Amino acid sequence: MESARELTGFQGSGKTPCVVLVVDDWYVVKGGTVANQAANPELLEDGVHVEELIDVDCFTVIEGIHSLEELEDLL
Repeated sequence: MESARELTGFQGSGKTPCVVLVVDDWYVVKGGTVANQAANPELLEDGVHVEELIDVDCFTVIEGIHSLEELEDLL
């Protein structure tokens, strides 16, 4: 994979802090069950509010994704 990294970000209307796992243009909130493909991957940087991103694709898993390695294996 081209780029795998962890970011600090926010989710929800209250801007709850979260860890965002990113592999290339795919991202998931750590522990989340929905991985999304960002339309503008350049916005995937520290401080990102995931609710404000526009997605072009997604997939769902039954159990949460907790590591970059897990996300990479699913792509």
